[in-house]
Amino acid sequence: MSKHNSIYQFISRRYSALELLLLMIMLVLFLPYFILSFYNAPSVDDYSYALKTIDFGFWGGQAEAYKQWNGRYFASFLLCLKLISENSFVLYKILPVIFIFLSIHSIYRLVKNFFTESHPTVLLLVSAAYVFIYFNTMPSITQGLYWAPGTITYHLGNIMIVYFLSYFFQPVTINHPPLYINGMMMITIILACGLNESSMVVADLLILSILFYKFITTRKIDNFFILLLVVAAICTVIMAVSPGNHIRDVGFLDPHKKNLLYTIKSSFDSLFHLNFEWLFNWQMGVISLAVLPLFIQFNKYSYSGVELWTGFIVVFVLGFCIVAATLAPGFWSTGYIAPDRTINAVYWFSLLWWFASLNYIAVIIRLLLNNININPILLVPFILFSCIALYSQNKNFNRAVLDLISGRAYIYAKEWSNRLKIINDSKQAEICLLPEFTAVPGTLFNEDISTDEEDWFNKEFARFYNLNKVKQVSKRTIESAKHFCFDFETIQANKNLRNAENLSNKYALSSSNSNYVNAKDGYSAAYETYITDIDPTGMSFQTVLFKAHILSESSSINCVLVISISDETGKNVLWQGKDIISNDYVAETWHEEQFEYTIKESLALKTENKISLYLWNRGEAPVFVDDLCVSFK
Repeated sequence: MSKHNSIYQFISRRYSALELLLLMIMLVLFLPYFILSFYNAPSVDDYSYALKTIDFGFWGGQAEAYKQWNGRYFASFLLCLKLISENSFVLYKILPVIFIFLSIHSIYRLVKNFFTESHPTVLLLVSAAYVFIYFNTMPSITQGLYWAPGTITYHLGNIMIVYFLSYFFQPVTINHPPLYINGMMMITIILACGLNESSMVVADLLILSILFYKFITTRKIDNFFILLLVVAAICTVIMAVSPGNHIRDVGFLDPHKKNLLYTIKSSFDSLFHLNFEWLFNWQMGVISLAVLPLFIQFNKYSYSGVELWTGFIVVFVLGFCIVAATLAPGFWSTGYIAPDRTINAVYWFSLLWWFASLNYIAVIIRLLLNNININPILLVPFILFSCIALYSQNKNFNRAVLDLISGRAYIYAKEWSNRLKIINDSKQAEICLLPEFTAVPGTLFNEDISTDEEDWFNKEFARFYNLNKVKQVSKRTIESAKHFCFDFETIQANKNLRNAENLSNKYALSSSNSNYVNAKDGYSAAYETYITDIDPTGMSFQTVLFKAHILSESSSINCVLVISISDETGKNVLWQGKDIISNDYVAETWHEEQFEYTIKESLALKTENKISLYLWNRGEAPVFVDDLCVSFK
């Protein structure tokens, strides 16, 4: 058959016009993410890993990372490839594009095993939809897609687990004999375990769950999966005994770390709360209604009674436990919830659990309703409603579009080019002075050098570019920064504060009163203002410095300094906090605490948004707050 006839047959297929339309919609939805890739730039650990290779060579750099930082052997292998050079970030800009395609391809391989009679276009649409939902709602798209250490360490681990599952469910054929499939499962498990602790835990628990399922349904122990479990255990030990883990461990002082019961309880509690935010909302309800008919129509698998009930336990019970376990390494090693790059991985596995649950429900419906057929045309309204639902979430897709149309991404890349010119002209200077960015895209920006040339990142940055010293020069002077302080002398004096009525003269610092925060109410007085009052353009990122003097009547304290931003509808778009947790706090003594945060999230910088700063008392003992000060620069 000629190439021309093949194309004609494809175009003339029934529903092909609908499929092409949906593919075009998907391409448009991913387009902002592709375009943003070409404005991307490195930060922080990018320079640290590049310097390890420069200082110790490729293999020596990995050994140094293992001894001094962590046991993530495969992540170190990739990051020591030196993805950046002094004058070019070309590979760095291509990486997000590669990861977008890898994400879609891995899900495509997985769903192909279930939608056995589906056209590739349907498979591609389902895979792209899954990945788009993930990119749109992940907690930090910067650390999940555009910052290479976060993407390689965590998202590649997500992808490896999906590839493992795709080979596990792949039927044995002449082209894919058991030896090939087993070999690919072995490779993906070894790589997944060497990327991050969350994917390592998922790999271990998945293998145990599969062994359990196979034993219940066949009454036999699968020798290959026993071997796979041994290999995964060896990889886990290699990760766990890294000297770098113990060096990092010293920096985490929370008394709850290494507490097994606290780790288990906190992991499940956190996942329940996160899933109510991610999965149990009307948007995901609409998307589920769009996806479920596809599973019913195209998944032709049939199960026996034992397989059905065992599948229920594996999917709903063990599946949820496996997702909860992705949070456990963070609570175990630090005592508190892991950073956004880890929560990104938790969200990926939560979506997989949601996907598997829908598939299981579809199997039940097919058993109850024999010979059910759904006209794909009927799915169009649900798919359009799904797009509207995703857009209404006001998440990363909106941020990406806003960064592009506002010019933030373009200005950011242009100022990076200007920085490189300044760097090249400052090789012999005593200190290289780099201007701060005037516009920072929240989807791309991760972290920048500071105004202190002795800061560790400044030193790494200077060494990479062969500079003597480097520091950032702020275009806004300290004098031009906006300062606001409140001493709680009277209610009238604190009229710019919300919830400032609860005054007490039992303890006070600079005046006769302080703000009393008991354990029941939990919240101190809050300073609130609009972004437009800080920066009328909304183009410049803002450094917020929040200071307060705090007194606890007890030696135990559990508080958080909070910076929160909500949009014009009152919906929260940013929440950041600094923990103040101690069991040996000096009681009845004033302590100055401060929290400095750079607002880089695009949606948070919209001029109509409102910012709030306050103290949250999570502990049982009451606390007193005085001389609450905020600064914006």
